[in-house]
Amino acid sequence: MFKLAIAFIASVVSIASAQNSFTYQGTLEDAGAPANGIYDMRFTLWTDAVVGAPDTQVGSTVTSPATVVTDGLFTVNLDLDDAAFQNQSLRYLQIQVRFAGDPTYTTLTPRQQVTYSPRAFHALTSTETENIQLPYYGIGSSPEPNGSLFSVLNSAGSGTAIYGIGPTFGVVGFGGIVPSHPGAPGASGVFGIGTRTGVAGSSSEGSGIYGIATNGTGGEFTVLLANPGNALEARTAGPGYAGIFRKTQTTGTTPALLVENNSTSALATGVHSIITSTSDLPPYSVPLPMLGQRRS
Repeated sequence: MFKLAIAFIASVVSIASAQNSFTYQGTLEDAGAPANGIYDMRFTLWTDAVVGAPDTQVGSTVTSPATVVTDGLFTVNLDLDDAAFQNQSLRYLQIQVRFAGDPTYTTLTPRQQVTYSPRAFHALTSTETENIQLPYYGIGSSPEPNGSLFSVLNSAGSGTAIYGIGPTFGVVGFGGIVPSHPGAPGASGVFGIGTRTGVAGSSSEGSGIYGIATNGTGGEFTVLLANPGNALEARTAGPGYAGIFRKTQTTGTTPALLVENNSTSALATGVHSIITSTSDLPPYSVPLPMLGQRRS
């Protein structure tokens, strides 16, 4: 009868760095005496301490064949996948052992609770960026509806919460299930892809989205190919203007708004305005002709 006498006493090698691999050390007894020889071992992580309970295996199965056990002592390196330590939920290690080459494993009981060293726990909960191992990829679900899976708070009076720099994109965000998407024309600070909205902004009293360009265009909107969508749409439910074009330069004759229409149709126009009011114009109002310029 195999028996696991002491387990998980040296679990600080890689967990202390908040990675998925760690060193496991324990002692194994066989028929009441310290085991000696070559054994095959199999390790799995579970969500419950009791074997046979309605629990769930977390991560993959790790097999350590031909493990040397001397006077009952053995040491193995376990490399578990990303699902093993996604959050701070309790994990229980189950070990199965057999003589090397035997057809069946014996499941050792009880399962061993996986505990973190103080530094490892700090790495999972700390806001210090040096504890994040790069490259990092994580997957999971928010603990509450409409909650955040990953949240960063800058409690200082200035600075940024997230600062991204990349040769092509600084920050890339996906919203919804997007099977394919058009690429950005060049390097972008923020590249948003969504089934409804690529980049959305909201503000209680300022600007929802604010664009600045040192040299070029502060904002550019394009509808690809011959799609019937509008490149730019502005609306307001309040008494303000739906759109304002203001040129702050105090000299020169360049107009504040330039409208071009490349259509060759005879009735093509540069600006088309619609007034939905059915009220008569006041007597002092005189409709002015619209001035336009047609390129020949």
